[in-house]
Amino acid sequence: MSPVQLRPLRPSDVPELVGLCEQLGWPATAPELEERFERLRAVPGQAVFVAEREAGGIVGWMHVQERPALHLPHTAEVAALVVDAAHRGTGCGRALMAEAEGWARARGCQMLMLRSSSHREAAHRFYEALGYERASSSFKFTRTL
Repeated sequence: MSPVQLRPLRPSDVPELVGLCEQLGWPATAPELEERFERLRAVPGQAVFVAEREAGGIVGWMHVQERPALHLPHTAEVAALVVDAAHRGTGCGRALMAEAEGWARARGCQMLMLRSSSHREAAHRFYEALGYERASSSFKFTRTL
């Protein structure tokens, strides 16, 4: 398998993320993702990186953001990370997380956090293998507006 290369997401890449968003559990159409990416690009402290392989195109992506909060030190959060099922266990996720850590350090962040759904046990093992610790257990509440 060819080595993974990381780079910032380009607007022309966005349609390639549709299938990966489905694997993440957050399906969206290409126009929806294009609109969301345009909004993200307008907000400081946001970055989206893709992992690509020469033969496979984009095989993963990660969104990291600064997360200002009164109750936390200067923090960044991995808002989303997904690697195509066929490429899991090949270093793509590890490379994307290292990119997030470097991005956060470059901005002076003291902590990198992320959230992972309770049913994603393989993801939990992955993050723990990278040295992340479970910090809490909580419920997420939403309301459609």
